[in-house]
Amino acid sequence: MKTQKKIVKEFKENGNGEFYLEFSSKELSMFGLEKGDSVEWLQLEGREVWKKLTKRK
Repeated sequence: MKTQKKIVKEFKENGNGEFYLEFSSKELSMFGLEKGDSVEWLQLEGREVWKKLTKRK
């Protein structure tokens, strides 16, 4: 059985009407991510969420 990893984040606003999420280095490494990696989220029908990870080269 795989260990489930979970992070809960709150959206923040930068003052220009744009929203973002902040992650610590520890949180990034928890998921095998590095600065510069890109993650896309897309909500499909219902509550299913699809994600795509693009690793920095």
